[in-house]
Amino acid sequence: MFRFPSEFLRAYNRGYMTLLAAARSLKAKTVSAAELADLTSVIRTQGLAGGVKEILEEPDSYDGDVYIHDGDLHVAGDLIVHKLGVLVLVVRGNLSVDGAYHDADDPQTIVVVTGDFQARDVVTAGFLEVHGNVVVRDRVIGDYNDCQAWIGGDLTCALFYGEEHFFDLGGTLHATCLLGKPRMKSPHPIPKGIDMGDPRLLDVLDRELVTVYDEDGEIYVDGLKDFGKFKQRVLAGLPLKGA
Repeated sequence: MFRFPSEFLRAYNRGYMTLLAAARSLKAKTVSAAELADLTSVIRTQGLAGGVKEILEEPDSYDGDVYIHDGDLHVAGDLIVHKLGVLVLVVRGNLSVDGAYHDADDPQTIVVVTGDFQARDVVTAGFLEVHGNVVVRDRVIGDYNDCQAWIGGDLTCALFYGEEHFFDLGGTLHATCLLGKPRMKSPHPIPKGIDMGDPRLLDVLDRELVTVYDEDGEIYVDGLKDFGKFKQRVLAGLPLKGA
């Protein structure tokens, strides 16, 4: 079995430590009491603010930490939030990720960006709140339904799949390709996508990702065959068609 060289892993871990070192944290006592008291007022999703308040009241009962990054944050590679030991990450500015952004529902993560957010790809399963616009070069994938994404402005991407995750959008969805029926609230009309039972799904996704029945020469499609493979292709930056 292939194993990454140890020097690669050490460099990988150093990159994450550098990212954490740029932020102040609750457990390192580099965040003032006044900031902590004011932190929930920054969050615009009411339920999310309540969840953060509970964490702040008993931080030692949780694995992970609360981080505040002052100013814009640029991540040269991927940002896999739950691998950083993050309970809460607040970016007071813009967040830009050159690679994939990925957050989780188990362990549950909370990410708040007070400015705009840009990334190559996004897979979100945790709580994500962006006060500005979200611009994603390739794919936005909603993963599972325990948490949600709240976006104050527009959401722009090449491909959007949101049947598995709720999105509360203050602006407009601009997606070149929309798969399924997004679980989305928006003050603007939501474009009609390709139904997950539509054979046109095979124009966008490789056959190995789709549940396909061939009966007497007729092709029938019934959604995603393996959501895990679908998600992993996105995180790896691989095409969903012709990989």
